[in-house]
Amino acid sequence: MNPYDAADPFIRNEREATIAARADRLGAIFAERAPKHDLEGSFPYENFEDLKESGYLKLTVPQFHGGEEASVYEMVLSQERLARGDGSTALAVGWHIGQILQLRTSGAWPTPLFERLCKDVVAEGIVINELASEPATGSPSRGVVRRRRRSEQKGAGG
Repeated sequence: MNPYDAADPFIRNEREATIAARADRLGAIFAERAPKHDLEGSFPYENFEDLKESGYLKLTVPQFHGGEEASVYEMVLSQERLARGDGSTALAVGWHIGQILQLRTSGAWPTPLFERLCKDVVAEGIVINELASEPATGSPSRGVVRRRRRSEQKGAGG
């Protein structure tokens, strides 16, 4: 039997219980605000202030830099619970914590730059995201299909 939460088999230890509880608390607060933001089409700035104050923004930052160094499992556990309250906020903050996790595990950025980013997330609550699109075609995620070159359309002989 799970000693941490018999009703939730996904919480396997005290750390996961703590991470999940924070997301549950935040999700409950965000659920009260979500209808207004959905109706108005407004950005939930106050939700991000709560995420910052609670330490959620540093969830995937390495411990060495003052973060929680959450695993993918812990991140998903937390995000799923946050989304119960407000899917839009969970999506937006998910881009940030997912990007930090990806940078942490890939080592894609030079160490000094990544260290500065982590310190800024921890100290100031900054949020990062990534913008990506395919040159001259837009994004396939929005239904844009690359046009074939004329030589491809006419065949090999031209």
